[in-house]
Amino acid sequence: MLLLRLLLLLLLALPVRAQLSGTQWEAYTSMRQINRVLVHQDAVWAGTSGGVLRYDQQTQAYTRFTRRDGLPGNLILSLSVDANGHLWFGTHSQGLSRYRPEQNRFDPPFLDFQNLRINALEPHGDILYVGSERGVSAFVISKEEVKETYRRLGELPKDTEVTSIEMFAGRLWAGTVNGLAWADLAQPNLQDPSSWVAEPIRGEVRDMLVYQDTLFVAATDGIWRVHPALDRPELD
Repeated sequence: MLLLRLLLLLLLALPVRAQLSGTQWEAYTSMRQINRVLVHQDAVWAGTSGGVLRYDQQTQAYTRFTRRDGLPGNLILSLSVDANGHLWFGTHSQGLSRYRPEQNRFDPPFLDFQNLRINALEPHGDILYVGSERGVSAFVISKEEVKETYRRLGELPKDTEVTSIEMFAGRLWAGTVNGLAWADLAQPNLQDPSSWVAEPIRGEVRDMLVYQDTLFVAATDGIWRVHPALDRPELD
């Protein structure tokens, strides 16, 4: 945890500057605002307001990725890595992006989520769950298309904005601006609102984290925890 905090400080300390290369100036976008951080293998990836920043812990080198490198937009709100080692980036209104490290390239952007805030990404097998103002969408990685979208999560209002997603205890958990919702993945139809249970936690769910056998939910009114043996979240 201390190492991660130090890395975040290093990322935040990067200067906003322009670099002269030969006879041409190269403009750098500001990456001071970090929205999400992912540690994968030997690298720390940060989704920022000015693109993606990668820090190699072995070489201590930084690499920047922006629209010039293939991102659909520079405002990155979410990021995740799938079972193939491919990195996914959710943007603000510019779609979904996949980066293939083995080829050092970005795929053309997936525009299914254009004009939406992609706040959360959670891979599960061949499905990438995408959280936005439209609810939760199931994006099939192998087919590169949206299978279905869950726009009504239990008793929460339709199209409640989803801020975070986690897989825990065989359930899909969605943190929203109006509370927490979850559904058992064994159910045949998650588009049916009755497949979801909603907990109207006071305030907005900011983030979620699975640690050992507990799901922790950070909300504006405090930290909630969910244990597999519990039916509902309880305030820590």
